[in-house]
This record gives sequence, structure tokens and C-alpha cells, in this order.
Amino acid sequence: MQRKIYQDLLVQQLRSKWKKQYIMDLRNSHALKNLNPQRNIKIDDVVLIEGDNKSKLLWRLGRVIQVLPGRDGGVRSCLLKTSVGTLKRPVQLLCPLELQNLQISFPINLTFY
Repeated sequence: MQRKIYQDLLVQQLRSKWKKQYIMDLRNSHALKNLNPQRNIKIDDVVLIEGDNKSKLLWRLGRVIQVLPGRDGGVRSCLLKTSVGTLKRPVQLLCPLELQNLQISFPINLTFY
């Protein structure tokens, strides 16, 4: 019983830190970037998908699998892969995370214990 209470406390602390530190910094970063209205969403970017929930902690994550340009050639909407399927959303409802698609290679002779 005490273990479950401890685990719940850790999850609550993690969510609190995530909300206070990362999400707020991400919002501030995007506020500064929005001075230049061009959005740089690319294929394989990980994004938060704005939903009906006011709390960003409850927004879903998605990965961009296709960008859909408008008549002017700028990205206007994206096709996203989520845990529940594929969605099409306008870029105004997407908040790109700072993650990049990193390719990490390991030496062939690497052994794991």
C-alpha cells in the first residue's frame, strides 16, 4: 500500500515539474517564434495536438507523417500518427516539441551485459 502511495506521489511530482518547467518554457519559446508567423513543421516532428482539454498535460502526442501545403506553398495542415490512429490537423492546433529525429549508431562489436 505504501509503495502505491509513493508511486502516485512520484507521478504527481513529475507532472508538476513537466507543467512548470518544460511546458511553460515551450510556450514562451513558441511565443517568441510566433513573431515570425512561419511555422517550420517537418515530417517526423513530434507535436502536441491541441484538444478540448485546457490543460496541455492532457493533449495528445503525434508524429507528423505528411505535411499538406496551401495554395501559396506554405504548410497549412499536417497528417499525424497518434496512438489511436491517423488525424489531419491545421498547424494552428499543433505545438512542435523540441525533439529532433536523431539517428544514433552504435559500434557493431558492442556487447550488452
